[in-house]
Amino acid sequence: MRHTYGFTATPSRIVIGSSLHLSPTSIGEVIGGALVHQFSRSPNDTYALDLQIQEPAHIDALGKIWMGLQGLGFSFLEAQVAEWVAMSAELGTVGFFGGGSIAGAKTRSLGAAVLVGICGGVVGAAAGQILHRQVAAYRAQLAYGQWQLTALELPPTPVIRAFSQPAWGQAA
Repeated sequence: MRHTYGFTATPSRIVIGSSLHLSPTSIGEVIGGALVHQFSRSPNDTYALDLQIQEPAHIDALGKIWMGLQGLGFSFLEAQVAEWVAMSAELGTVGFFGGGSIAGAKTRSLGAAVLVGICGGVVGAAAGQILHRQVAAYRAQLAYGQWQLTALELPPTPVIRAFSQPAWGQAA
């Protein structure tokens, strides 16, 4: 399962004569294990970020991110938390039965259907390692020094996201 944290980082202190700047590299240096999936800067020096980090609890991850950004002169008070699962089983099953049924219909050979089905299942499972389905969403707010999580309802249509290599960062 993967966990992502989306938020807008704003400067938390004023530097006379210059402005503070974030970079994916600086984030990776202060937040161990963080993978940066989205990084965009607005004209008013705020940054839209989407980080992936694995911690035992969302509260721990949010605290680690918040402390790291504080060290860089930035802060955030609200975040969107998402939990994602790989679609390996679903896509492997679709690949197996899809490939097998097509091969069986074309060749009328059980052996060819099984062989192509296995190949389709392997390809589907490999694709499922990249594609993930959202299984939970939360709104996190920092209030009185504590992170509060509120569960959000998922949309009726499943949310699918590709997790290939992140734009920046290294897995810990």
